[in-house]
Amino acid sequence: MATAYGRRLCCDLIQTHFGEFVQKVVKCLVYRGPLALADIARFSELNPSTLKSSLLVLVQHSCVQAYKVEHEGVGSAPPRVSTSYVPLCDNILHRMRFPKFLLAVREDLGEEAESLVEGLLEHGRLTLEQITQRTAAKAGKTEAEVVKGVKETFAKLVAARFIERCPAAEPSLQPKDSNVEPPKKVPRGAAKARGPILSAQDTVSEVVQRILKAAAPDETDRFRLPISMAGMSAPIVDNETTDPSSLPQKRKFEALKMDSKTAAAVDEKEVLWRVNFEQFLRKLRHQTCVDMVRTRLDAGAAIILSAMLQATGNQETSARQHHSVPLSMDAITQAVRSTPDGQHMTLERIRGLVAQLASDGVGFLAKAGEGGNSYAINMHNIIEARQRNEVEGIVLQRFGRECCRIYRLLAIKGQLEQKQVRFTRQFSLVTTNNWITLSMSLSGLCYLLFLPDWRKSDGSKKCERVALSSS
Repeated sequence: MATAYGRRLCCDLIQTHFGEFVQKVVKCLVYRGPLALADIARFSELNPSTLKSSLLVLVQHSCVQAYKVEHEGVGSAPPRVSTSYVPLCDNILHRMRFPKFLLAVREDLGEEAESLVEGLLEHGRLTLEQITQRTAAKAGKTEAEVVKGVKETFAKLVAARFIERCPAAEPSLQPKDSNVEPPKKVPRGAAKARGPILSAQDTVSEVVQRILKAAAPDETDRFRLPISMAGMSAPIVDNETTDPSSLPQKRKFEALKMDSKTAAAVDEKEVLWRVNFEQFLRKLRHQTCVDMVRTRLDAGAAIILSAMLQATGNQETSARQHHSVPLSMDAITQAVRSTPDGQHMTLERIRGLVAQLASDGVGFLAKAGEGGNSYAINMHNIIEARQRNEVEGIVLQRFGRECCRIYRLLAIKGQLEQKQVRFTRQFSLVTTNNWITLSMSLSGLCYLLFLPDWRKSDGSKKCERVALSSS
């Protein structure tokens, strides 16, 4: 679940992209957690038709996920099934990264793939037939003229895992798995509750993860191509045969052929596809790690890291995991020499660069396995180093070199008195004046703490310390 600023940003993004009515629905879900249709209607104060249209838009663009919960019946009554909706804040925030997604797919697969992904980002979920129709209308050609090229590009995108089959529309969950209790009866005369406002964000995140896990298709079906593109053709039978013994077998082949055609038509006209945000995030994260290593060390170290990321990328279970799968030195050497930039690297240079990446001062690689013979990429450390560089760049641009040096010192020490800032870095008296600390405090970069002086036993004297802001 997003933070307070993230929830506000989600609402602003939805209002910008889809309008005020859809934003009201998202605001109810983001701030109150999973809700049923009746609760959303009560909180948003929208009429039924507008509410249903808004929910359809959000589901179409993977911003909201519906799910069913089965409640036990009272007495001999049958179980009751209710449908609730949960916001997907991560998918909403990904809408800011759509230009980066398009740039990434253009660099990898070309402009045709970029155009196809652009259609999915614009319309949310589309069938293969709708993708073909959109491409033909955009190019001013007939569907027959573009269908071959569309299917080839589509197959490349699926192979690269940039697009995937959509999850189940309404997965079923048990009440114990959903952590959502059915509404209790309110006694007559008592004030009705305005609905639960979920403040335990970790609980809501667990609910969202369970729902997504229940809705996700199997890994084999998630990236399975349509039948018409998988080479699943029916057996060819001679129509001029007159042997009576072959007639039952012929009818069986004809039935199989009809079933294949029907399945192919269903795959193209009914199966929905969408953009796989996780794969794009993984690609952007890998690119950020490589750029950071190239800036911090050199191009050779970046080649080593890029080869390791390519070798372990398919085994990553999440786009936010901290460490990659460990690789032995032989596997690293083989991965580096299989790339165009590293095919001429000597074994000594590869070992030296790996040792440099795994050194204590850098920490971009972590030793793993028995005896430390394997190495795993510490992506968490690389991303943190990149984030620190970006923040320091903002401080340098807004406040100057001296303030940037103070901020860097505070980031290392945590808490520090102003006189210690001057003595540690030999700043001038003007640099450590209160106006610099105040200017940084107003921007939320650091704040002042008034703590008792540990040198006084009664604790009456106060000393002023500068500390980083926790926000």
